[in-house]
This record gives sequence, structure tokens and C-alpha cells, in this order.
Amino acid sequence: MNRSPLQLQHYHFVTLALHAREGLNPANLANNESPYPDFEGVHLEPEVSLFSDDDAGDCGPYLLRLEMAYKPEDDHFPYSFEVIIEGLFGLKDSGSVEDCKKTVVVNGASVLYSAAREQLMTLSGRHMYGPMLLPALNFQHLDL
Repeated sequence: MNRSPLQLQHYHFVTLALHAREGLNPANLANNESPYPDFEGVHLEPEVSLFSDDDAGDCGPYLLRLEMAYKPEDDHFPYSFEVIIEGLFGLKDSGSVEDCKKTVVVNGASVLYSAAREQLMTLSGRHMYGPMLLPALNFQHLDL
């Protein structure tokens, strides 16, 4: 198996907050198909920012920041949360700087989202409404 040209060198959370909403009726949250809250109608819109020093014309290193928050206003979703996660990525030169940036943004955002998804699942596992599993997202539409 070959290593990916994109390597995550480090990541950390700037913000990681999860709140179980009070006053919800657990019977209204029951879902027989899955042990997790239903994300139907929930629109997650992560914001992705890329920081680099491209003056030398090199591909990286890159700092990628993913921000995501959900604060429901209705009574069907049991949690509100906020995540800001940053990752430092290295990339073996794979073409132009623009190609490098696109690779880091699309694939790096997927890596960071997966880390945030797993951390929120772990945190919510002991909350009153049980574990929450964020849906898989496609980051191919991102362009910086």
C-alpha cells in the first residue's frame, strides 16, 4: 500500500462544545432504524479556510481550519454543538500551487471532518440522548 501524497502532520481542536438540549421528550426522538439522532432536515454547512505561504511557489505546508456549528431551533434534534478544528498538512508537489490547494482543501477537510465526527460521537455517547453520528459529507464542491 502506498502513502498518500497528502499527509496530516498535526491537528488540534480550537473549540469543541456539545450540549444536550433540555426539555425534549425522548419519545419524540425515538428512531427504530438507527441508534443515532436523525439528521433529516439538518443542514450542516462547514466553513473551510486555508492558510499557506505560497511566496516560494511550493506546495505547503498548509494550515486548514474547519468550523461547524449547529444550534437547532425546533424540537426534533437533541443536541447543539460547535467545532473548530485545525490541521497542518504537507503535500508532495503534485502540480501547480492551485492544484495543491484544491487537494488540501477537499481531502484535508474530509480528514478534519472525520476527526470532528468521531470526537462528537465519543462525547455524546454519555449524554442523556445517547451517541450522535454526523452524516458523511462530500467536500468536492469546495474551492478556495
